[in-house]
Amino acid sequence: MSKRLRRPIASRNSVLARAFFTAHVVLLLATMLACSGNDATPNVVLVIVDDLGWRDLGVYGSTFYKTPAIDSLARTGALFTQFYAASPVCSPTRASLMTGRHPARLGITNWIGGERDGSLLQAEYERQLALEEYTLGEAFRDAGFATGYIGKWHLGVAPYLPDSQGFDVTVAVNDGGQPSSHFHPYRAAHTPRLDVPDLEDGAEGEYLTDRLTEEVVCFIESH
Repeated sequence: MSKRLRRPIASRNSVLARAFFTAHVVLLLATMLACSGNDATPNVVLVIVDDLGWRDLGVYGSTFYKTPAIDSLARTGALFTQFYAASPVCSPTRASLMTGRHPARLGITNWIGGERDGSLLQAEYERQLALEEYTLGEAFRDAGFATGYIGKWHLGVAPYLPDSQGFDVTVAVNDGGQPSSHFHPYRAAHTPRLDVPDLEDGAEGEYLTDRLTEEVVCFIESH
């Protein structure tokens, strides 16, 4: 594992999580910023990308995909060269990241809703992250941080949503792992479970990634 630590990426005092929904790839950005007013307290930017191969970024050698923004973050932060996700699918990986525990210990070993009929029996697994688990949100909140979560969760429905897992503010968290639509009003009659809440005041043609970006900026500025 190589470490190239330089300066903090951000400098505001708050904590934030955000998800960009794309057709097949989900990018979760979590910004955790101290609210104590102490400039020495670091800010943390955490980016999770569903279904993205490690060679799909320019900083790791891709010549096909252009990722200048992420490459810039890598140049001003830390670059890991031997680091692995806890699972090849989203829900177990996110549960592990939220708790620091292996997916098998949490009982979440498949993406929630991912079982399929076939010749093999499906393994039983938990459909939510247990409230008894101590999460990143709770850890940062207990350390005096303002906490927020914006975007994809996919670790259970109410009462297992981020607001019960240490996050004071939640925006655009639905009951599934993708949106009904990537454009306002982010709803569809045939998939109400995947409708994206809290964004009803958007403009016609508004794109979900752009709107979530605005919500992120508002959260940072308000803290």
